[in-house]
Amino acid sequence: MTKSNYFTYVWAVENVNIFYHRSVKTPSFKLSSVEREWCIELCLQDKDEKDLISSKLLRKSYDGFVEVNDMDYELSLLASDGVRVRVNGIFSPPKTKHGMDFMCHEMKSL
Repeated sequence: MTKSNYFTYVWAVENVNIFYHRSVKTPSFKLSSVEREWCIELCLQDKDEKDLISSKLLRKSYDGFVEVNDMDYELSLLASDGVRVRVNGIFSPPKTKHGMDFMCHEMKSL
């Protein structure tokens, strides 16, 4: 079994509904094991599915940030009180056309 590197990145976002139909990116961050910059992009994708959130893990390249499709990762959404709203699990490629899509019926609690 190979050893994996783990890290936790916390990004606090207020008024989630303000970026409906727009994507928003976290500030870039670096991992100690990899020398590139990373960010996470979130978007409330679908006007018909208001609770659908898409997320993408992005890596900085020469042309800006590009989607990462060869890395396993886990994403959790937390309510303002720190309670986990939804965990989408650990995803490996292939993902959906929007990155990782998941429903968040508890979105109003954010």
